[in-house]
Amino acid sequence: MNRLPSFSGLQECLQTARAQVSSRQLRILASFSTPSPCVEPLGLFAANREQVQPACLWRVQAQDRYRIGLGLAHEFNAGPADSWQTLEKRWRDMAATAVVHGEHRPTLFGGFAFDRRQPATRLWRDFPEAALTLPRFELHESDGRTQLIVNVLIDERSDCGQLARMLADEWTGILQRPLPGGPGAMDRFVRLSMAHLWKQDVLHAVGRINRGGLKKVVLARSQNVPVANPLEQVMQYLTLRQPNAYLFAFARGSSCFLGASPECLLTVQGDQLQTMALAGTAPRGTTSADDVRLGEQLLASDKDNSEHAMVIDCIRQGLAEHCLELDIARRPRLHKLPHIQHLLTPVKATLASNASLLQIAQSLHPTPAVGGLPRREALDYIRSHEQLDRGWYAAPIGWLDDQGNGELAVALRSALLNGHRATLFAGCGLVSGSEPESEYRESDLKMQTMREALGESSNEALWM
Repeated sequence: MNRLPSFSGLQECLQTARAQVSSRQLRILASFSTPSPCVEPLGLFAANREQVQPACLWRVQAQDRYRIGLGLAHEFNAGPADSWQTLEKRWRDMAATAVVHGEHRPTLFGGFAFDRRQPATRLWRDFPEAALTLPRFELHESDGRTQLIVNVLIDERSDCGQLARMLADEWTGILQRPLPGGPGAMDRFVRLSMAHLWKQDVLHAVGRINRGGLKKVVLARSQNVPVANPLEQVMQYLTLRQPNAYLFAFARGSSCFLGASPECLLTVQGDQLQTMALAGTAPRGTTSADDVRLGEQLLASDKDNSEHAMVIDCIRQGLAEHCLELDIARRPRLHKLPHIQHLLTPVKATLASNASLLQIAQSLHPTPAVGGLPRREALDYIRSHEQLDRGWYAAPIGWLDDQGNGELAVALRSALLNGHRATLFAGCGLVSGSEPESEYRESDLKMQTMREALGESSNEALWM
C-alpha cells in the first residue's frame, strides 16, 4: 500500500504565498493540507522524535483522535514580561495573512512552565518558559480521516518548485525512518530514599495551614528511575492503561516530556468551553467490593469534598469575567484510573465575544488542584519550600489553532526522559488534617502507572 499522500497543489500554495510577499510583509505563512493514508502515530513519533525536532504528540484515546507535529516552521516564545495573550496575538497576526490550501488550518503545539518566576535548572534546560510551536509537518486524525498539514514561511528568495520537492522528500524520509532500538541493558541504580524529608515538608506545610492565611498548598516531589522500555512501548502502555487520558509527548533536544494526564484545563470550540474540577483522591480497591467501598468513602469524605469545592470556586471565579453562561454539575462523580480514583465535576460555559483560550488559561492557572489557595500565598510557599524545579510539570500543555479553538490539559502523571533515565513527578494537595504517610502513599500511586510503562514497576511506598 502506498503510504504517501498527494502533494499536488503544494507548489501552487507556495507560489501564491510568494506572490503576497511585500515590503510590509516580508514573510508569509503557507499552510498546505492533503488527505493522508492512516499512519500508526506512536511508532511515527518514536521513530522521528530525535531527528525531527521539536516533536510533539497529542492523543485523546477516548475520542479516537490524535495530532503529531514534527519539525519547526516557527516558534513563539514568551519573555518574562510577556503575557500568554501576547503569544496568541502574535500567532493570530501571522495566521491572518497565511495562504491556506486544503480543509485544515495550521495549529500550534506547546506548553508553559508551571511558575515563570522560578529559575530553571539543568533538568529542564531543553524546555523554554513558554513555547508554542508551528510544526513543519502535522499529521491529524479525527473521525477516521487523516490529514497531513505542511507549514512553511515564504519570503522573496524562496524557490517554490525546489521547496515543494524538498518538503515531499522530507516527509517520505519521515515515514521510512525505522524505530530506534530499546534502551538496552542497564544496571539498576540505588535510589536514595528522600521519603522522610518529603514527609517532614508535609508536616511543615500542614502546620503553616493550621496557623491561618493558607487554606491549601500542593507539594510535589520527583523520583528518578531507569528507562527499561523503548519509547513506543512506553506510550502504548499508557494508551492501554489510561484510555480516558490525554496522552502527550514533547521532544526537545535530548529530553522528552511525556505523560497521560487525566485533567483538562480547558477545551474551546467556537464559543463553547469545557473544563473540570479534579481534586480529592483515594486508592483503587483490590476487589470490586473494596473498590466500591473506597469510592463511596471518597464521595462522602468531608476533607476531599472541601478540597474539591475550593477548586470549583476558583474555576467559577476564573471564568466569571470571560463567560456569559456557566454550567457546573451539582455533585462530583468518581473518575477511576488504574491505581487511583478522583472526584470530578464537569464544567461547561459559553464564552464572551472578547475571550480567548490563552487569556482564560492564564486566569485559571494554577488551579488549587496543582497550586493551592490563596493562589499567591500558596505559590510563595511552594517557591520557598518545595525545592523542586517543576518545569512544564503541572502546567498547561496542548494545542490551539488560528480560529481560537484549542485544547489544554494539565501536565500530570508525567515523566521527563533523558537518555536511559527518567524523572517522575507527582504532587498532593495538603489541607488541615493531611497526614504525611497517606499523602506519600498517594503521591506514589500517582507515579505507579508511569513506572510500569517505563519498565520500573516496583512500588516505592512499600519499602520506604
